[in-house]
Amino acid sequence: MASIKCASCGSEFTLNQNHPYHAGFSQLGFLYCDKDTTVVSWNDIADNVYRRLAGNKAPWALTAEEQETVENALKGCPCGGRFKFRNPLRCPRCKAVMKEGISEESIYLYILGVWIDGESTNIWK
Repeated sequence: MASIKCASCGSEFTLNQNHPYHAGFSQLGFLYCDKDTTVVSWNDIADNVYRRLAGNKAPWALTAEEQETVENALKGCPCGGRFKFRNPLRCPRCKAVMKEGISEESIYLYILGVWIDGESTNIWK
């Protein structure tokens, strides 16, 4: 398993995956929660709800208005937070933005906690 280290508190975490997923190559859309490390994902080609909401655009090609439409159609995070395109991956311990090897524009999905997979769970309201 791969790991990632928080530059703020120095904590190291094992990813719940063998390597970060390249979202573009995986046809994967994903958003992080604004309160914890939960991530929600969907197949941006096979998910009919997403395709209807996004007009068949890839997640990284959406305008701010289209992003908001997708965000508002998602169920909330179990912790009470919201999934948003602007939410960065945060450290599970200190809640700082995880920066080491990650950019805010990253198309790589890192799973540090709960993963809500839209291919096996209904993620839409």
